[in-house]
Amino acid sequence: CMPMGIFWSNVSFDTINYKSTDSLIHTLAEVASKGGNLLLNVSPDKFGGWPYKAYYQLNEIGNWMNISGSAIYETSYTTPFKENNIFFTKKADTVYALYLKYDNQTTMPSQISFTGHLPRQNSNIYLLGYPFPLNYSVLSNKVYINIPPEIQNNPPCRHAWVFKLVKGNSINININNSKIPEKFKLYQNYPNPFNPETTIIFDLPSVHNSKKNIVKLKIFNSQGKEIEMLVNHYLSPGSYSLNFSGKNLPSGVYFLDFKVGDYSETRKIILVK
Repeated sequence: CMPMGIFWSNVSFDTINYKSTDSLIHTLAEVASKGGNLLLNVSPDKFGGWPYKAYYQLNEIGNWMNISGSAIYETSYTTPFKENNIFFTKKADTVYALYLKYDNQTTMPSQISFTGHLPRQNSNIYLLGYPFPLNYSVLSNKVYINIPPEIQNNPPCRHAWVFKLVKGNSINININNSKIPEKFKLYQNYPNPFNPETTIIFDLPSVHNSKKNIVKLKIFNSQGKEIEMLVNHYLSPGSYSLNFSGKNLPSGVYFLDFKVGDYSETRKIILVK
């Protein structure tokens, strides 16, 4: 239970003490992640009305709830309930990750990650307010969710962004440790042209381990513009496979760029839908 300002009864100058909409929504996310309910008090004046600022902030909260409310309503707590600035709620087999934006943060990061709740096999991850599943990878017991460039500067809502982990088709990196490759290799293992679903395979030799290089796997369009970063992490030596979905990309010519330290390979991809 808390007032929007600092007073429970109506005080004319209390509007200057009103908590920010960010603060109110972040409090709501924390309370819900702990299995609680939030009672937010706004005191009416002697005519039964509220200050304009109260209506304005309640409208902002309502706009956020219209997009993200499923992460709050009828959810329960889960463990862990928090990791850094991310709070978690749960509903049946669905887990919601509520990313609370930092002060003055207006754009979404290109990638978020957490360890507390990993997607199970055959899962999809969605950003509430965005209709398509997001690409992600699970590496060393940590999930990395890639944010499409077109929504980084145009998020579906303000204050906090909610990721929904649900059952579906997975996009994961899997490793086969049976044999360490002798050299770097990006395989031409997908049909060309390929349909929206394909598998990308690459090898990292033992020499990679000694150099501690970051592995980068990117998709570029024919104009050389980066479309998506598929991998941008340090990986141990081994053979990797990545289930890739191109269903959000228009038909056309693309290039898959594989880079580890001084080594790089590029493959031409023709996407036909």
